[in-house]
Amino acid sequence: MFDESPTALETHREAKQTREAKWYALYCKSRHEKKVARQLDEKNIIHYLPLKMEVRQWSDRKKQVELPLFRGYVFVHISPSMQIPVLETYGAVTFVKFGGELVPIRDEQIEAVRVIEKYGVGLRQENEKLQLQDQVRVTGGPCKGLEGYLVHKKNNDRFVVMIDSLRLMASVEIERTYLEKIE
Repeated sequence: MFDESPTALETHREAKQTREAKWYALYCKSRHEKKVARQLDEKNIIHYLPLKMEVRQWSDRKKQVELPLFRGYVFVHISPSMQIPVLETYGAVTFVKFGGELVPIRDEQIEAVRVIEKYGVGLRQENEKLQLQDQVRVTGGPCKGLEGYLVHKKNNDRFVVMIDSLRLMASVEIERTYLEKIE
């Protein structure tokens, strides 16, 4: 049994919510991802907005800008009971659901996206054993241990991590010598 005082009861609820917390994809209004992330910060809601750097051309200049890796999505780490405070955030539209149920995202998939976001460096080397669309595991370098697929894009081989439940992908160039086929 636990102490029935309001503080102890509140602490018990918070501990229960932390145990039940999983990652979910929150769909946002177009171009509102950073605003939603800022507001979730203010509400002390754990979230993750993967970003990429991209060069944009204007008529008078070029500028490097930070853009969401997955347009329209912010990932939140909450218990299902915390849906309403998240959805009350300006710019939040809905959670990704299947059959009316929230679709959780595995921790490993979020970590894989974090690694690609952090170490997304372009490298290239050939290995004849691997074919396009093979499921592979990274055996060396900063992305070691990640699993994904081998794809080909514009004369470069790319390693792709897919968030299965959303069919969202993030990719990075990795030396083929660091890839092994998963049987």
